[in-house]
Amino acid sequence: MPRPNKGGEAQQQVRTEHIVRLEVQRRHAKGLLRVFDTMIGDLDDQLMYVAQFKKEWLQHRKELEAARQQIIAEELTQREKREEAYLQALAELARGKKKSTKVERSTSLSITRED
Repeated sequence: MPRPNKGGEAQQQVRTEHIVRLEVQRRHAKGLLRVFDTMIGDLDDQLMYVAQFKKEWLQHRKELEAARQQIIAEELTQREKREEAYLQALAELARGKKKSTKVERSTSLSITRED
């Protein structure tokens, strides 16, 4: 009577279970890789968007800085003109050559008439 080979069957069962576990792990790992690839793609898209936004923002800041510098230059020119006019007026006053303006003449006339 042939004796059943329980030891061999048990070993085969263990090997089969091990192979099945490995296959399940492989499928799980493959699924995780797909998820990671999708996440990496999404992150790449987001990084591209951020890089583009940063580029546009820096360009806008550069334009704003150029406009600011232009305004500062214009204000400086106007200030220099006012200072120059002020210094000329002071120099004329110091020499006694300043002519009175219409407002000053009308004011001085009204003051003298009241006296």
